[in-house]
Amino acid sequence: MIEVNNLSRYVPHGRKSVKLKPRAQQHDVLLSTHSGQTSSYDKLEYWHLTRCENTGIEDEVYVKGCTAVWSHSSGDAKVRYKSFTVDTPITNVVWCTFEKQGTKSLSNKNNDPKRSLCLVEEKLIKAFSEDGNIALSALPFKVTNILSIPGGLILERNVSQSEVDYQKSKKIPTLFSLLSALDEPRPVILRYGGKTSYVSETTLHVIFSCPNPPLLLTYDTSIGVHSLWRIREAKTEV
Repeated sequence: MIEVNNLSRYVPHGRKSVKLKPRAQQHDVLLSTHSGQTSSYDKLEYWHLTRCENTGIEDEVYVKGCTAVWSHSSGDAKVRYKSFTVDTPITNVVWCTFEKQGTKSLSNKNNDPKRSLCLVEEKLIKAFSEDGNIALSALPFKVTNILSIPGGLILERNVSQSEVDYQKSKKIPTLFSLLSALDEPRPVILRYGGKTSYVSETTLHVIFSCPNPPLLLTYDTSIGVHSLWRIREAKTEV
């Protein structure tokens, strides 16, 4: 049982940094040629909180428009660590560890997998690793949801209402994996009842992922059923 004694409003630390609009400093990353065009995402703010169980340090990623602010906090102490400005509004943020690095960093000679902060835009994903690497992955489709999985990301392709009939006849994959920030999304294969197929149902959505054990939770809106799947890398089987 969980008992809550005192409730208080959470105020994201990054909000203050965005309002102040400081000049670029050494810990800032500017990747923008933004033309000043606005959209609904420009006015939308949201934040993502994660806590390291070993150190107790909490990472906050605050997003508003084309800017993301990454802050560290321990107790009441909060410090801005880095901020990022990109070309187009950030639609989602997610932490992940790409097992396939693609490039070797000078600060990471062993090429050990490092955690990356992924900023999702409409047409690409920018991945900023903790050792300073920056990688871009183009998106050939709009993403409606993105989750971290062991080794990379799961992407759910957005299917608009006008595309539903075409999607049902052509069975185009709707679920993809991204195992390297320098790779391209690859369709996810589903194995059920001894048969394998691509995920192409427009009513099947990913809602939760677990790193250990590697599990993915989906929900089918047409039949109202949750399903739990074990994640593993597909291999050629003879």
